[in-house]
Amino acid sequence: MGRRVMVHVTEYADCGELMWATRLADSEGEYECWELLSPKAVHRVSVSDKCMATIAPSGQLVLAMLGMEQQSVTLRSCRALEGITGDEGRQLWEFHLGLALNESHGQMIQALWRFYAMLPPGGLRRFSLGILRDRRFITGFYRGRASHHHHHDHVGGLLEHSVEVAMTARMLCRQYRLDGRTADVAFLGGLLHDVGKLYLYYNVEAGEGICSQHEALNFMKLEPHLQSLMSQDPRAFEALSACLSASIGKPLIQYMPETIVKMADRLSAEVFNWRRVFAGLPDFYWFRKSTSDTRIYKRLD
Repeated sequence: MGRRVMVHVTEYADCGELMWATRLADSEGEYECWELLSPKAVHRVSVSDKCMATIAPSGQLVLAMLGMEQQSVTLRSCRALEGITGDEGRQLWEFHLGLALNESHGQMIQALWRFYAMLPPGGLRRFSLGILRDRRFITGFYRGRASHHHHHDHVGGLLEHSVEVAMTARMLCRQYRLDGRTADVAFLGGLLHDVGKLYLYYNVEAGEGICSQHEALNFMKLEPHLQSLMSQDPRAFEALSACLSASIGKPLIQYMPETIVKMADRLSAEVFNWRRVFAGLPDFYWFRKSTSDTRIYKRLD
């Protein structure tokens, strides 16, 4: 049965393309030759040394905007990704790309890096970089399942669901004109709200695994990174923690990211199940009973 993956990965399309930038050789005068390597192409550009003053000559991941002038590729803008430099940085970047199961997953992975690139300096940026550098966590996160028999229950489904929730949460923050920090926390809350599921039996190949409420396990999975965030940015830590915890028994919700993430989470699951019910059916089927949850789903078109 075919699967359609819907992920809002275009939000940062106007901020540039992720590329690995390396200075090819020292040049006399005020111009330098740089190589810009993307997953799909390699470009060489001649630019002012002032334009690349903040980029490590040995190599750095950047967000670059390219253009064309007189049939030659030109560099319109370039934004460095802090901390992703040299051989170590390039290996980390290639490690992430190498885990993509398909082109759609590759777009999701790049969306996460674009989000990191646009974060302002501070605790949330350092927290995000720590997550991206955690190879063991990233491997499980990119390959994990979001459930056993509910929604996004295939290999890679956890990444798909998490990115959907993150992007939708951020979009809702912008729609309601909430502040940037609220949008950033909502994105991270949506991205990480299910990571405790990596401990559950359907994501554990060796041993029995466990069967429990994943919200209680979210904090275990993120403990070293959350510890640093708590000391660097207590309010962001508190708001993010609310997104990661269960809502049962809470008298009220204090931070908006929690409300938004819960809504985006349910929407992602509902849309996935609705699509799965009608996958492969002729258009004249306007309702069908699900074999997984016994609900009757309907469609208008």
